[in-house]
Amino acid sequence: MRLVDFGLYLHHVLDENNKSLIMTENGLIRYENATPEKQKNWQDKCSKFLFETRCMCSFFKRVLGHIDTSNCKKINVFCVPELRGRDILIFHDGFIEVHIKFDNHDYNSFSQLDDLGKKKMALELLMEGIKKVAADQNWDMKPFERKYAAIVEAGYVNEWVWKKTARSPDKKYTAKVLCQHEVKKIDGFIVVTDKKNDEIYRKKLITEKPNEFIFMCHLGEIRWLDNQKVSLLNTFKAEHELGKFTDENWAREHFDYREWIVDIEDAEAPVTLIESLAIYDTHGNRKP
Repeated sequence: MRLVDFGLYLHHVLDENNKSLIMTENGLIRYENATPEKQKNWQDKCSKFLFETRCMCSFFKRVLGHIDTSNCKKINVFCVPELRGRDILIFHDGFIEVHIKFDNHDYNSFSQLDDLGKKKMALELLMEGIKKVAADQNWDMKPFERKYAAIVEAGYVNEWVWKKTARSPDKKYTAKVLCQHEVKKIDGFIVVTDKKNDEIYRKKLITEKPNEFIFMCHLGEIRWLDNQKVSLLNTFKAEHELGKFTDENWAREHFDYREWIVDIEDAEAPVTLIESLAIYDTHGNRKP
C-alpha cells in the first residue's frame, strides 16, 4: 500500500468550554446541549479550516510522491482540544487517524494569521501528526523531513504545471495550465511558451475553492483552434466529446460544460467562455 495523501481537520471546537461536542470511545461524534446555531458555527469553522489548510496538505502530497507502507494510504490529522484515550486509530481501508492538541486558543490564533502564517502553521500541524504516526509505525522520518524542508525552501508557494500540454498546429508554441494553490483559492492560468520556452502569453482563466479535487474538474483538455487561438475544455466537456460519458453514468449528475478560448495575439482581448448544461438534471431526468 502506498501513502499518497494527507488531511488536516478541526475536531469538536464549539465553544470555550468544549462541552457542546463529545467524541465517544468508538470515535463517533455526538452533540450535547448544542443549539442549532452552535452546530452551524462549528460546521462553518471546520469547513473553513479544512479549505485553508488544504494548500499545505496538497503541497506535501505532491512533493512526497509515493511512500510504500504496509497499511496506510492516507494520514488524517485531527486537531482536538484535548487528547482522550487513543490518539492514533488505524482503519482496515488504509486510513490512519491521528489526534494532536489544538484548542480554541490555537484556532483563534490561526484565524488571525495572514495567508503565509496560516501556511506555516498548517505545515507544522501536519508534520506533528506525521511524526506521531511515523513513531507508532516505525517509519523512517527522513523522506518526510526532506520534503518539509523543500516546501520551506520554496517559500510555501504551491505552484505546479498541469501534466497535459498542447503544441500549436505550426509547432511554434506550447500551451499549458499553470496552477497556483493558495490559502483561500486556486487560480488556473493558460500559459503559452515559444520554442525557447520563453513565456509569450499568460491569462487567468479559473479561480476555484482551495481544494485541488474540485479544481481538477476544470482541467479536461487543451486544444488549439488555429495557430492563434487556444482553448481549455473542462473535464465534463472533454470526456463527453471523447465518448467516455454515457447516459447511464450521467444519470445522477448535473454537469456544466465549459470551454475557455483565448487569442494569444491580443493580450488585452477578454477570455471567451462558452457554457452549456448537461442533458440530465440532479434527479436523473432528461432535460427538455
